[in-house]
Amino acid sequence: MTAFGYSSPLSPMARRTLASVFVFSVAFYSGIAARAQQNSPENALPRRTDISSSPGSRNLSPDQQILRDKIRRALSIYHARHADARRHNPWEVMHWIVGYGVHANIVGAGRYDKPVNAIGWLCWNGRCQGESLLYVDGALPAARKGPRLQGHQGQFLAILAQSRVPADYPLRVQGREFQVRDLVEREKRTCQAGMELTFKLIGLAHYLPSDSRWKSQRGEMWTIERLIQQEIEEPIRGAPCGGTHRLMGLSYAVRQRERQGLPISGQFARARQFIDDYHRYTLALQNPDGSFSTSWFSGRNAQPNVDRRLQTSGHILEWMAYSVPRDQLSSPAMQRAADYVASLLISQRQRRWEIGPLGHALRSLAVYEERAFGSRAGKLPESTPTEESTTNPEVTEVPAQETNATSTERLAARDAVSRPPRPSRDDQPPQEVGPRLFQP
Repeated sequence: MTAFGYSSPLSPMARRTLASVFVFSVAFYSGIAARAQQNSPENALPRRTDISSSPGSRNLSPDQQILRDKIRRALSIYHARHADARRHNPWEVMHWIVGYGVHANIVGAGRYDKPVNAIGWLCWNGRCQGESLLYVDGALPAARKGPRLQGHQGQFLAILAQSRVPADYPLRVQGREFQVRDLVEREKRTCQAGMELTFKLIGLAHYLPSDSRWKSQRGEMWTIERLIQQEIEEPIRGAPCGGTHRLMGLSYAVRQRERQGLPISGQFARARQFIDDYHRYTLALQNPDGSFSTSWFSGRNAQPNVDRRLQTSGHILEWMAYSVPRDQLSSPAMQRAADYVASLLISQRQRRWEIGPLGHALRSLAVYEERAFGSRAGKLPESTPTEESTTNPEVTEVPAQETNATSTERLAARDAVSRPPRPSRDDQPPQEVGPRLFQP
């Protein structure tokens, strides 16, 4: 037990064994925000809002250059593919957005015969496999939860947050106009003690000041610290996707607190220590080939099944690449992990991966590339097209879409293509944070 009252995943002997693994002060998730192009629907992109300093043009070792190029190749190969509104349901489209954020595209969107922006399509409630994700609950927009839709409360908002979609980005639901901040308000109101709050924590930590207080529709008082407290008291082992999303939620809350220039104390300090312990524990379970345990955090394991390997290593690398200090990204262990995921995706590029694990694996590489090499997450470097990067078995000719939507929903879906939303303000870089904020 620690002073904050949680059980560390490490035994005393493991702590002594791994004491040499030092976690340096946390740097920040870097990148330059994507700006929307306004002249055509297929180029209209939601704008990412939070930018932090990047490594820039620092010199890379030959091994780092090879790894960077391999990661970019993997991202380029799969970016040539698109989600398909005729064949992919809203859950699957959300996971394609996980991989490429504001640069994710979708085909088969209404009557438009070219790819359109996937975030714009979902935010304007375009139908995917005949189903719409959003509905109006009283005066606010809400996202449906269930099979083929959200798998968790707050999941859609969390994906928008991690894609850095601004709070003023428009939503159009059943003919009514909203903004992302209205979805934030709905997620605030539906917080409830005892429910899974992992994805709500990611979304609310991103869009709210870290010292926010609010009252739920049940009359309960909530804060970001209360969300952290409840999440950290829930188990990691046995949680969805091995507990990686719960670790990401805690990491996201700490990172946002740091960005806002506020002291890391109370539940934030508790979460940071918890995350640091899990960093060390995770690296202790890493396999010699760079993959992470196929048993998640239950112990070391290396099942031969490549689908299982992509699922576990992709999810774990996504969290690690986001949350470890930037200097640690160049460590042999982290470079082996990134190389393993990139190599697996390239060598198995003809495989029909499940879109959920694929999206998280692609995001793990995009996050690693952005933080380690200073690239824009999901933004691919310009390169000469190759046969493997342009051939796309996922995309076929797009016929007019027939659905049983109401006339209002058909109008909203049509407008989502013919008049896609665009940002209304420029990106602002966050305040740079110094080591002083890491003092408890």
